[in-house]
Amino acid sequence: MKSGKSMFKLSRSQWVSVAILISSLGLAAAVTIPNVFTSGTSISSSQVNANFSALGTAVTAAESTLANIRMIAKNSGAVNSGTATSAAATLLNFTAPSSGNMLYTLNFTCASFSGASNTRWDIFPVTDGLNGPRQMVLFFPNSTFSPRGDSATISQLVSLTQGAHTFGYSATQNGTGSLDCNITASGIFFPSTITVSSQDDPQPPLVGQQGADLR
Repeated sequence: MKSGKSMFKLSRSQWVSVAILISSLGLAAAVTIPNVFTSGTSISSSQVNANFSALGTAVTAAESTLANIRMIAKNSGAVNSGTATSAAATLLNFTAPSSGNMLYTLNFTCASFSGASNTRWDIFPVTDGLNGPRQMVLFFPNSTFSPRGDSATISQLVSLTQGAHTFGYSATQNGTGSLDCNITASGIFFPSTITVSSQDDPQPPLVGQQGADLR
């Protein structure tokens, strides 16, 4: 499968996460106004200046936090496993400017062009060489009849330290069908000054659009 041009796209769930997390900046940068005025009360220029100073400090802090949010994406091209029973690759390299969290998303759009049996591929997101706690599942019926397609998307929230990190995938085969895919990997980094929590519930592996799981 041929790769397309590199594009940056966020899924609906990613944009929702971004909107919620960025809106939380308003809480994180809440302003404490030192002077509250009431009608008929005399005020001084120093009190007014102190209020503006407090507001300016909060705005500067919010701008600094926003400046450290990073969005990265890469259309990695294709994987063509042939007769191999596993596949793996690094898709993204990212240097975190500070400690924080990465919302890492993988999308596989696949076919299986060879093989003589029903086949399941288990695909894990990988961060710094380690598999994530959950996987997605792609299922291809006997590909000797005709090429079969399936696709799936998975996201995971990863805690990062400051410095360089790698993101990719690992895939293992159950059957004889090949894995021929276009892959899109994307990430959104949030500094630790923004509180991020995963909404994932403990669930079984994500199953592709075919809806079949051979376990």
